[in-house]
Amino acid sequence: SSRIELGLKAARTLLSDVGAPGRAEEVCERALALEPEHPAALELLARLKANAGDIGVALESVALLSRTKKDPAERAELLLRAGAMFFEAGDLDNAIQQYKEALDLAPDNREASSRLRSMYATRGDASGAAELLQRELDGAEGTTHRAALLAELGLLRRDRLEDAAGAKTV
Repeated sequence: SSRIELGLKAARTLLSDVGAPGRAEEVCERALALEPEHPAALELLARLKANAGDIGVALESVALLSRTKKDPAERAELLLRAGAMFFEAGDLDNAIQQYKEALDLAPDNREASSRLRSMYATRGDASGAAELLQRELDGAEGTTHRAALLAELGLLRRDRLEDAAGAKTV
């Protein structure tokens, strides 16, 4: 409704022009009281809560927002945001879970694949990272992108998996 849109406009102004994130949160929460699954209000509240360090509420808002989206690519983007929030909070297990779900929804999403590979590398799971690289390589288009993936896979096999023969066959 127009009342919610005006409230969100006020919240954005409070955030960016006035520098009052607490008041912006209050306005978002009032908008959500009127329409609990309003996408723009949920998105703004998630961002405000994440910036304030309230990861729990931010993730809850992202989860509610993802239910409002029908397009798998849009839902995958929200899962990427949730994964980033978990990562920033130091929760690698949940970050990995979010990135896996995003990749399941959008198998060609390079960002999801890259973030998941990074999580595997952080964890020391070189086999998982190699598997993702191979998966991305199988669907990769463009010689530059394929070359970069091949180089990364070769280095991973040689240095982390200690598979010199496998590195040479890449």
